Amino acid sequence: MRNLLFYQVLLILVLGAASLLWRGLEEGIAASYGGMIAVVNSLLRLWYSYRLKTAGADAGRNIRILYRCALERFLATAGFFALGMGPLTLEPLPLLLGFILVQAIMLTEGFQRK
Repeated sequence: MRNLLFYQVLLILVLGAASLLWRGLEEGIAASYGGMIAVVNSLLRLWYSYRLKTAGADAGRNIRILYRCALERFLATAGFFALGMGPLTLEPLPLLLGFILVQAIMLTEGFQRK
């Protein structure tokens, strides 16, 4: 999981720099912000994976932890998108692309484990 976070942060830096050079400061900030939303998702997932280890063999508690993790990740993502596109007035397309590309690393990390 630490490798995942490292690669996500590295991609955020690359995306932010590329967007900054190619499209300007506003798009660079938006792409980096979108990538940071994906990192927050990964951090929540990591935190809840540690909580699952402490739950032991209690199936009911494990299910509650998994549902709460999914709900918090969804609400955090929606909240950060609303904050970015609302009061912060970030550009929507770079924000979404930053999120999608950085989130895709999580998907590829899952494929590499298998």
